[in-house]
Amino acid sequence: MQFEVITAFICLAWLAKATPVPLEERASSSLNSIAVAAGKKFFGTATNQDQFNDASYVDVMLAQFGSLTPANVQKWQYTEPSQGSYDYSQGDSFASYAAENGKILCCDNLVWYQQYPSWIDSQSWTAESLSEVMTNHITSEVSHYKGKCYSWNVVNEAFNDDGTWRENVFYNTIGEDYIAQSFAAAAAADPNAILYYNDYNIESPGAKATAVENLISSLKSQGIKIDAVGLESHFIVGETPSLSQQQQQMQAYANLGVDVFVTELDVRFSSLPPTEQGLQQQSEDYQASVGACAALGSKCPAISVWDFDDTYSWIPSTFSGQGDADLYWANLTAKPALAGIESVLVA
Repeated sequence: MQFEVITAFICLAWLAKATPVPLEERASSSLNSIAVAAGKKFFGTATNQDQFNDASYVDVMLAQFGSLTPANVQKWQYTEPSQGSYDYSQGDSFASYAAENGKILCCDNLVWYQQYPSWIDSQSWTAESLSEVMTNHITSEVSHYKGKCYSWNVVNEAFNDDGTWRENVFYNTIGEDYIAQSFAAAAAADPNAILYYNDYNIESPGAKATAVENLISSLKSQGIKIDAVGLESHFIVGETPSLSQQQQQMQAYANLGVDVFVTELDVRFSSLPPTEQGLQQQSEDYQASVGACAALGSKCPAISVWDFDDTYSWIPSTFSGQGDADLYWANLTAKPALAGIESVLVA
């Protein structure tokens, strides 16, 4: 109980420090430059290539963010549309755009239970044959982008919320070893890229987070390279894990010898339109995630949002009646959450 009281006091003190960044300071500093000044590698965003035709959107993206994550075009369904036939044209275009604009490229993703090519489900596989197909895919794609990707999301969302293995074609056919095989193949193809496991609902203590901890320990015990864990951090306003909960879980991962990345941060409203009070709560929720990462120091090297403008948010099409999850309104004016994040990074 004493520990909880002390922790609560620290959290309140931290929030009290999160005063608004002076307007003149914000005007001359991007979100990325503020994050870098605070010791982070970058503050980035996911995006899609078709959005590069939106000049106003691009102006904000290039001014504010230091890394770009392709939301779709590096996923398996795009890169190997038919077995053994690879097409990296869209991913190459994205990578070139990032390089031309001086942005770090965070590559995403290699093995996921969604967005893999349809020919996988149209065939029958043995563990050996599917392992070969999966390994060939990883080897080809990671080799193709070798030296261009700062990081790779190697395996995405392999667990259910109760910590059990998610059933998918890879797990059902190969077993849990598909994850070890994936990381081993990625490491062999590009030893210098940061390799991480990525998932949601693993940002605070619970069964799913424990399963990820066990996965990390297992891979390390086998001598398999895993550099980091990616916390998707898709939250709901008012239901976001507290600063102390997120900080505790981040530290638990760090104690296992991996870094922690916030990879897909957004905080959505479960009902619309939001109130002023709701917008303030959204800001505080964003601050909790960024603050936990800031408190972890070099063990939490970077933060990315899963797009920054409500126009292109994935939320409305996935969660009916919900939205306004991003840092900017659809008209590209900033929400209070942006200033809140900046203040936490400066504090």
